[in-house]
Amino acid sequence: MKFIHRLSSKSIQADCGLSSICHPPAASVIFDNYYAMKVVREQVANSNRHFAAIYMDQIDRNLEEIEKHSPQECIDSLQHKLDFENNLREQMQALEVQ
Repeated sequence: MKFIHRLSSKSIQADCGLSSICHPPAASVIFDNYYAMKVVREQVANSNRHFAAIYMDQIDRNLEEIEKHSPQECIDSLQHKLDFENNLREQMQALEVQ
């Protein structure tokens, strides 16, 4: 009976020793993983912010370029395109008739 009692107390001591050796590295790995995830999230967020700023600047430049043209120039350009399409349609219809 004493042998079983000693064996169990020794196994408990061995378990405590093993856990005191294994837990700190495991905790370190968990903390390092959490920290790495946090850093990557921050870098992705900064990258997305930077991309959005560049995209907005591009849109602003395009809108400024559009504003430079007067509405009459836009109307004339659209009218020219419509005239071209109408002439093309008439030519296609003329070819179909022949």
